[in-house]
Amino acid sequence: MEMLRQKRSGRGIHHSLTGGARNFCQSRRREAECPGMDFPRKCDNPAEMRALGHELGREVQPGAVIGLDGDLGAGKTEFVKGLAAGIGHEGLVTSPTFTLLHEYPAASLVLYHLDFYRVEAAQEILALGWDDLLEDPEGVVAVEWSGKFAALLPCGALRLRVDLAPDGGRRVFLQDP
Repeated sequence: MEMLRQKRSGRGIHHSLTGGARNFCQSRRREAECPGMDFPRKCDNPAEMRALGHELGREVQPGAVIGLDGDLGAGKTEFVKGLAAGIGHEGLVTSPTFTLLHEYPAASLVLYHLDFYRVEAAQEILALGWDDLLEDPEGVVAVEWSGKFAALLPCGALRLRVDLAPDGGRRVFLQDP
Protein backbone atom coordinates (compact mmCIF):
# COMPACT_ATOMS: atom_id res chain seq x y z
CA MET A 1 0.00 0.00 0.00
CA GLU A 2 1.43 3.35 -1.00
CA MET A 3 1.79 5.99 1.65
CA LEU A 4 0.37 9.45 1.26
CA ARG A 5 2.99 12.12 1.81
CA GLN A 6 1.97 15.60 2.84
CA LYS A 7 4.23 18.63 2.68
CA ARG A 8 3.32 22.14 3.72
CA SER A 9 4.76 24.98 1.71
CA GLY A 10 3.95 28.58 0.88
CA ARG A 11 1.64 27.26 -1.85
CA GLY A 12 -0.44 25.18 0.55
CA ILE A 13 -0.53 21.45 1.07
CA HIS A 14 0.96 19.18 -1.55
CA HIS A 15 -0.17 15.56 -1.58
CA SER A 16 1.71 13.05 -3.62
CA LEU A 17 1.82 9.35 -4.17
CA THR A 18 4.47 7.32 -5.91
CA GLY A 19 2.31 7.38 -9.06
CA GLY A 20 2.80 11.12 -9.35
CA ALA A 21 -0.75 12.32 -8.64
CA ARG A 22 -0.75 15.53 -6.64
CA ASN A 23 -2.93 18.36 -5.48
CA PHE A 24 -2.44 21.71 -3.83
CA CYS A 25 -4.40 23.68 -1.30
CA GLN A 26 -4.15 27.00 -3.06
CA SER A 27 -4.05 30.24 -1.14
CA ARG A 28 -7.47 31.12 -2.57
CA ARG A 29 -9.04 28.55 -0.27
CA ARG A 30 -11.02 30.22 2.47
CA GLU A 31 -10.69 29.33 6.12
CA ALA A 32 -13.41 27.08 7.46
CA GLU A 33 -16.23 29.41 8.28
CA CYS A 34 -19.97 29.69 8.00
CA PRO A 35 -20.85 33.38 8.24
CA GLY A 36 -24.13 33.77 10.08
CA MET A 37 -24.45 30.04 10.75
CA ASP A 38 -24.23 28.75 14.30
CA PHE A 39 -23.31 25.19 15.22
CA PRO A 40 -24.34 22.77 16.55
CA ARG A 41 -27.63 22.72 14.66
CA LYS A 42 -30.61 20.46 15.29
CA CYS A 43 -32.46 19.02 12.29
CA ASP A 44 -35.62 17.09 13.14
CA ASN A 45 -36.26 15.62 9.69
CA PRO A 46 -34.76 15.31 6.19
CA ALA A 47 -36.40 18.56 5.05
CA GLU A 48 -34.58 20.47 7.81
CA MET A 49 -31.29 18.82 6.84
CA ARG A 50 -31.84 19.91 3.23
CA ALA A 51 -32.72 23.42 4.45
CA LEU A 52 -29.43 23.61 6.37
CA GLY A 53 -27.54 22.56 3.24
CA HIS A 54 -29.50 25.12 1.20
CA GLU A 55 -28.58 27.85 3.67
CA LEU A 56 -24.89 27.05 3.29
CA GLY A 57 -25.26 26.73 -0.48
CA ARG A 58 -26.52 30.31 -0.74
CA GLU A 59 -23.35 31.52 1.03
CA VAL A 60 -20.69 29.16 -0.35
CA GLN A 61 -17.93 30.60 -2.49
CA PRO A 62 -16.04 28.98 -5.38
CA GLY A 63 -13.19 26.87 -4.06
CA ALA A 64 -15.03 25.77 -0.93
CA VAL A 65 -14.53 22.21 0.28
CA ILE A 66 -17.06 20.71 2.68
CA GLY A 67 -16.37 17.44 4.46
CA LEU A 68 -19.33 15.53 5.92
CA ASP A 69 -19.05 12.70 8.39
CA GLY A 70 -21.60 10.66 10.30
CA ASP A 71 -23.14 7.22 10.52
CA LEU A 72 -24.96 5.55 7.64
CA GLY A 73 -28.34 7.21 7.26
CA ALA A 74 -27.33 10.28 9.27
CA GLY A 75 -28.38 12.69 6.51
CA LYS A 76 -25.17 13.57 4.68
CA THR A 77 -26.75 13.14 1.25
CA GLU A 78 -29.84 15.11 2.33
CA PHE A 79 -27.51 17.94 3.32
CA VAL A 80 -25.82 17.82 -0.10
CA LYS A 81 -29.24 17.90 -1.82
CA GLY A 82 -29.88 21.20 -0.07
CA LEU A 83 -26.37 22.45 -0.81
CA ALA A 84 -26.87 21.76 -4.52
CA ALA A 85 -30.22 23.59 -4.51
CA GLY A 86 -28.62 26.49 -2.65
CA ILE A 87 -26.01 27.01 -5.36
CA GLY A 88 -28.75 26.88 -8.00
CA HIS A 89 -28.74 23.27 -9.24
CA GLU A 90 -32.30 22.28 -10.14
CA GLY A 91 -31.86 18.60 -10.96
CA LEU A 92 -31.84 15.35 -9.05
CA VAL A 93 -29.07 14.79 -6.48
CA THR A 94 -28.18 11.23 -5.44
CA SER A 95 -25.51 9.57 -3.37
CA PRO A 96 -22.28 8.79 -5.23
CA THR A 97 -21.55 5.78 -3.00
CA PHE A 98 -20.97 3.44 -5.95
CA THR A 99 -19.82 5.92 -8.59
CA LEU A 100 -17.64 7.92 -6.14
CA LEU A 101 -18.27 11.26 -7.90
CA HIS A 102 -21.30 13.15 -9.17
CA GLU A 103 -21.13 16.56 -10.83
CA TYR A 104 -23.97 19.06 -10.46
CA PRO A 105 -23.73 22.20 -12.61
CA ALA A 106 -25.51 25.41 -11.64
CA ALA A 107 -25.55 28.88 -13.16
CA SER A 108 -22.18 30.05 -11.85
CA LEU A 109 -20.82 27.11 -9.83
CA VAL A 110 -20.30 23.38 -10.19
CA LEU A 111 -20.82 21.11 -7.20
CA TYR A 112 -18.58 18.05 -7.12
CA HIS A 113 -20.15 15.49 -4.77
CA LEU A 114 -17.90 12.65 -3.65
CA ASP A 115 -18.36 9.73 -1.28
CA PHE A 116 -15.29 8.09 0.26
CA TYR A 117 -17.25 5.29 2.00
CA ARG A 118 -16.17 2.51 -0.38
CA VAL A 119 -12.73 3.94 -1.20
CA GLU A 120 -9.87 1.84 0.11
CA ALA A 121 -6.82 3.92 -0.82
CA ALA A 122 -6.06 7.60 -1.31
CA GLN A 123 -4.70 6.80 -4.76
CA GLU A 124 -8.25 5.98 -5.93
CA ILE A 125 -9.35 9.50 -5.03
CA LEU A 126 -6.34 11.13 -6.66
CA ALA A 127 -6.92 9.03 -9.80
CA LEU A 128 -10.42 10.55 -10.09
CA GLY A 129 -8.79 13.93 -10.66
CA TRP A 130 -9.03 15.20 -7.09
CA ASP A 131 -6.44 17.90 -7.79
CA ASP A 132 -8.45 19.17 -10.76
CA LEU A 133 -11.62 19.35 -8.66
CA LEU A 134 -9.86 21.39 -5.98
CA GLU A 135 -8.37 23.75 -8.53
CA ASP A 136 -11.58 24.36 -10.53
CA PRO A 137 -12.21 28.13 -10.20
CA GLU A 138 -15.98 27.53 -10.34
CA GLY A 139 -16.00 24.39 -8.22
CA VAL A 140 -17.41 23.58 -4.81
CA VAL A 141 -16.50 20.16 -3.41
CA ALA A 142 -18.68 18.21 -0.95
CA VAL A 143 -17.28 14.93 0.41
CA GLU A 144 -19.27 12.35 2.36
CA TRP A 145 -17.19 10.17 4.69
CA SER A 146 -14.36 12.72 4.41
CA GLY A 147 -12.74 11.52 7.63
CA LYS A 148 -11.55 8.33 5.91
CA PHE A 149 -9.02 10.40 3.98
CA ALA A 150 -8.93 13.63 5.97
CA ALA A 151 -5.30 14.21 4.93
CA LEU A 152 -6.53 14.86 1.38
CA LEU A 153 -8.79 17.71 2.46
CA PRO A 154 -7.24 21.10 1.83
CA CYS A 155 -6.48 23.60 4.53
CA GLY A 156 -9.56 25.64 5.27
CA ALA A 157 -12.01 22.84 4.46
CA LEU A 158 -15.28 23.09 6.36
CA ARG A 159 -15.75 19.86 8.32
CA LEU A 160 -19.23 18.93 9.56
CA ARG A 161 -20.26 15.90 11.59
CA VAL A 162 -23.86 14.66 11.63
CA ASP A 163 -24.89 12.69 14.72
CA LEU A 164 -28.09 10.77 15.28
CA ALA A 165 -30.06 12.21 18.21
CA PRO A 166 -31.99 9.96 20.63
CA ASP A 167 -35.29 11.51 19.47
CA GLY A 168 -34.62 10.50 15.84
CA GLY A 169 -33.45 13.93 14.74
CA ARG A 170 -29.91 14.93 13.82
CA ARG A 171 -27.35 17.25 15.32
CA VAL A 172 -24.81 18.88 13.01
CA PHE A 173 -21.50 19.91 14.53
CA LEU A 174 -18.57 21.90 13.19
CA GLN A 175 -15.48 19.68 13.45
CA ASP A 176 -11.96 20.84 14.07
CA PRO A 177 -9.89 20.80 10.87
